[in-house]
Amino acid sequence: MSGDEQYHCERCQGKTDATKSVRIMRAPEHLIVVLMRYSYNNGFPSKIRRKVNITEEINLPLLDTEVKYNLYSAVVHNGSSLNSGHYVTYGRPSTSTLNTSLCLFDDEDVKDTGKSNLNDLNRTHTPYIIFYRRDCADGDVADVSFHNNFEQMVK
Repeated sequence: MSGDEQYHCERCQGKTDATKSVRIMRAPEHLIVVLMRYSYNNGFPSKIRRKVNITEEINLPLLDTEVKYNLYSAVVHNGSSLNSGHYVTYGRPSTSTLNTSLCLFDDEDVKDTGKSNLNDLNRTHTPYIIFYRRDCADGDVADVSFHNNFEQMVK
């Protein structure tokens, strides 16, 4: 944090540059990333339409290791501004593999997109929330109770 965002130091009672960090002690089953896709210009919010490359796999550093996560869903806003548009979800079952194609969930319509990633969306289709599931390739047994309960609810 620097410039206008400097930290107020209790010890010296002045503003000073600082680094903010978070340490994660235990890897969660699901990792949810929220992207701030708006900015304020002259007090008015506007949508940021810059392209975002969504990584299919990410590594979360822990104290003494890294844990791999795989993308399984994203909430996307379709529209040119914050005042208009429509939200849809792209997703695959959280227990599927990365090369499984994504489905598009658009109100009551669900269709297979044939795509295995989200990086070819146009500029007005902006991801806001990205969902990752911890990879269990290392022999760890995933808790699939949520997935099983969800399957029971939709029957």
